Amino acid sequence: MRRRALVLACVGLMAAGVAAAETTRTLRAEYSGDPAAPFVVENLAGTMTVVAGDGATVVAVATVHADDAALADAMRFEQVRDENGVPVLRLIYPLDRERTIRYDARDEGRHHGSRDHGLGWLFGLGWDGSELKYDGRRVRVSSSSGALLFADIVVTVPRRALSVAFKNHVGAISADGIEGRILLDTGRGGVTARRLKGEIKADTGSGDVLAEDLAGSFTCDTGSGACDVTGFDGKELSCDTGSGEVRIRRAKADLILADTGSGRIVVEEADAGEFRGDTGSGGIDAEFVGANLRRVKADTGSGHVSVRLPADATFEVSADQGSGGLHCGFADATAVKSDHKTVGFRRGDGKVLISIDTGSGSANVDPAR
Repeated sequence: MRRRALVLACVGLMAAGVAAAETTRTLRAEYSGDPAAPFVVENLAGTMTVVAGDGATVVAVATVHADDAALADAMRFEQVRDENGVPVLRLIYPLDRERTIRYDARDEGRHHGSRDHGLGWLFGLGWDGSELKYDGRRVRVSSSSGALLFADIVVTVPRRALSVAFKNHVGAISADGIEGRILLDTGRGGVTARRLKGEIKADTGSGDVLAEDLAGSFTCDTGSGACDVTGFDGKELSCDTGSGEVRIRRAKADLILADTGSGRIVVEEADAGEFRGDTGSGGIDAEFVGANLRRVKADTGSGHVSVRLPADATFEVSADQGSGGLHCGFADATAVKSDHKTVGFRRGDGKVLISIDTGSGSANVDPAR
């Protein structure tokens, strides 16, 4: 017991030492260009939060966290142009003297109220860092080595249509209440999009995407992580993840696309003209409402398919299954057979064309609950 108390006391002293050594500084910059024309806001490491304000200009406020005052004082905003000539409001880091900087995304727990209150952030467990190019220099962002140096940025934008890419290379990014042509892009970290309108894209190399109450078009692309959309009204909704679950609720769209290399696809209360779902490994559960549906295509390498339709829907189902049965919960549907095997169903005039392809797994077409 005494040894355990001593270890905990040492850990407490280490944590206190880390906290005491940290220096913070606040920077403010105003973008001088027209926010309706394409531009970029860019940060290397930390969090980026985008909100709508009452002003006419784009304002970025960064809270810098550094090992010492000299590092903090070396940080600054600059308005530059990228290789394509697009204006960039960029936070400049002293990469001429620091080629490795320390930032653990779990530090967001200390600074932003994450649920991770353990000691993992202190010891830098689980993530060994990323090497990338920033501001024309190669830099490594590590969870356990290098000088502590990152910035949490709040960007306030006008309440009108924008054309902007928010790029946060390592760390979470979120946006609320903005509109226009918007890209939310992070190499590593989660993306949260709430109450956005326009042509919206969320892109992360590794992390979950959470989207709520969007209008227009929305594309979710994550290399590894879940895509969760609740509330959408627009033309096209597309969710693509290399590994992770896709979940869509209360979406109205001409076209809904859902694709995951490994994970379930769950669609609830979708009012869609067309739905295409594809998973390498995992099931597809899709529920449709309204009278707009014309086509459903569900493809799984390994996993079941469940399609639920309005009680008055008319449809034609065709299925290609390596193994697994095909079942229909509409009592008045007519089975289509080939060599004594059920390969489809037809009901009424066959308005909704349903194509199901499973390497291994059962398939069901039933009335919505």
